[in-house]
Amino acid sequence: MTSRWRSSDNGRTWQFRSNENGRPMYFSQIRVDPSDANIVYVVDQRVYKSTDGGREFQRLNGYGHVDQHAFWIDPDDGNHIMIGNDGSVDVSYDQGETWESLRSWAVGQPYHASVDMRRPYYVCTGLQDNGTWCGPSSVRGGNILAQDWYRAGGGDGFYSAIDPTDYNVLYVESQGGNMRRVNLATGEQERIRPNAPSERTPDSNIVPAPPEGMRIRWNWNTPLILSPHNSRVVYAGANHVFKSLDQGRTWTMSPDLTKNIDRDEVEIMGQRNALPRCRGIERGKECILSRNDGVSRYSTMASLSESRLVPGLLWAGSDDGNIQVSRDGGATWTEVGRNIPGGTMEYYVSRVEASHHDPGTAYVSLDGHRSDDTRPYVFVTRDYGQSWQSITSDLPEFGNVNTVRQDPHNPNLLYVGTEVGFYISMDEGESWHRFMNDLPTTRIDDVLVHPRDNDLVPRHARAQRYGHGRHHTAPGPH
Repeated sequence: MTSRWRSSDNGRTWQFRSNENGRPMYFSQIRVDPSDANIVYVVDQRVYKSTDGGREFQRLNGYGHVDQHAFWIDPDDGNHIMIGNDGSVDVSYDQGETWESLRSWAVGQPYHASVDMRRPYYVCTGLQDNGTWCGPSSVRGGNILAQDWYRAGGGDGFYSAIDPTDYNVLYVESQGGNMRRVNLATGEQERIRPNAPSERTPDSNIVPAPPEGMRIRWNWNTPLILSPHNSRVVYAGANHVFKSLDQGRTWTMSPDLTKNIDRDEVEIMGQRNALPRCRGIERGKECILSRNDGVSRYSTMASLSESRLVPGLLWAGSDDGNIQVSRDGGATWTEVGRNIPGGTMEYYVSRVEASHHDPGTAYVSLDGHRSDDTRPYVFVTRDYGQSWQSITSDLPEFGNVNTVRQDPHNPNLLYVGTEVGFYISMDEGESWHRFMNDLPTTRIDDVLVHPRDNDLVPRHARAQRYGHGRHHTAPGPH
């Protein structure tokens, strides 16, 4: 809702109360004390409380983390409230004057994971609003504890990559393409994000340098990978694909590989997206709730992959439905998403996966939930994208696909992570089977197979960062 209204006659008439509503397209929770209708709470990054029926709000403090996504009031005791946020759960027994932060259970939201080649190997993963953390896949005795993990990056942690020849060299990334190369042995960190020249930073690390002030669009979850053929070669995706031959010190840049859609020209439910966001707007002025509010960009790369068989055979997928392939190390690109039966519908390309067993084969998953389509979409090409075949087959009708991966040893074995669980196929997508052995029924963002140990490492909304579990991985079905 754009503003706060109150009805005392079951909704027949309403009274305007306030414009208190931070980032309504993302938060917009409102809760009323069942025992006192004048006590009202709303949440966004923070928690706000009104004691006069929503006319005036004051910000509460003292809870353990920002970004509030859930709010609960005890129906039998209005003093007892709980919030769920990017840190975990916070509880108050005095209407938010003081808080207890609950952080003792194995909870987190990883996006992607990487593994090194130590024995035992370590897993690094980016956590929602909690940076990048690394910890052992197993320990000599007892449980894996919180103190076994160390923090290696900040912000909202997303992609990470570890040099397979030197586990001390770690690449981490947070929102907006903020990439760093970290030396775990010395503690040094170097910013490596490709930057166009500007008045503030006239020296560009892109060669040749693009025009001054050129805007580079970064996905909130920026793809960042190392070449499987040379660990000094780094790839990163914005609206361009960037390639570095020297660990991110300098970069080359592709053309814009997206559809380059101006989101401000898009209408949402009849409203122009260029309208101002509905927060603190004067009453009666036109605004939009779900505005592209500047926190995330659009028409950006969402997934990158390089063939393990042919150096320089690259695949890139964008959040606006483009699928690009390059067979010459990124010098030229061809958009092949248009060849998918029915097209990509401008859906988010959640994963492109170059086959481990055939150069011309690649797998793609599409995520349409942003367009109110939660059906699964998985495709395969065997001719470098000239034609595609759906291998969605008998995946459940509900549950958008976040990732598809091929097993590095068995060409017929595929893994799919969906919003509602984890699935495998033993016949390259002709049939799928739920594979939730000891996994909670939750969203699966991605999965990898350790190149040496063959362990299957799924990334899901329950992490061992705070954990008590013996292993962070489950053995794969090889």
